[in-house]
Amino acid sequence: MLSPAQISEYFGSGYLVLERTYGPAEVRVLLEGFERLEARAQRLNESASLDGASFVVERRPTGALRIERIVWCGGAEPELLRLGQSKSITVPAAQLLGGPDLDQLINQAHIKNPGDGTTFHFHQDSYHRRYGTELFTDVNGRGSFVQALTAVDAMVDPSSPYLVQGRLTQADITAFVAERLARFGLSVDTATQVPKLYAYTRKLGEAAPFRTTEP
Repeated sequence: MLSPAQISEYFGSGYLVLERTYGPAEVRVLLEGFERLEARAQRLNESASLDGASFVVERRPTGALRIERIVWCGGAEPELLRLGQSKSITVPAAQLLGGPDLDQLINQAHIKNPGDGTTFHFHQDSYHRRYGTELFTDVNGRGSFVQALTAVDAMVDPSSPYLVQGRLTQADITAFVAERLARFGLSVDTATQVPKLYAYTRKLGEAAPFRTTEP
């Protein structure tokens, strides 16, 4: 159960870190399940559906494999689906959503090895689930979307970890965009582009937090 302080932290910062969500035995089950998924993926030369899971992969000319994601991984590894529906996940999610009725939208595995080129840029997963369209109803008036991310392995160099960004100000996002443009020798024209950029980043700043990982 989340405390009132934790719930306040979630809605204030946009995310919440829960440590030791699973015990050692459950972590072992998770680890072994992901290892089997990776072994299956390594045998593929292109994306494919296997045992109810969709393996999205890219086989490089060098022979190396980039695993972008494994969609509904619990189809191929039912224990992963079971653990994803455990009370240690669903009870906090229900508290944050404000009710006992939950719809599970995703059950994905992201396997990222050092130097494999897999990267997830700043994005908002709720918008990948039709948030903001007629296909998504915000039933609680606070987004009606909670995503749980479970880290299994330690993240060490040269593979950087996920970065979970709290709520961003308009100035934060504008500075980030300007910095990324500068990497390519581009700049923002203050007379014509800054007003448009402010309008765009204002909309982003009002939404859920961003999540990213670098290669």
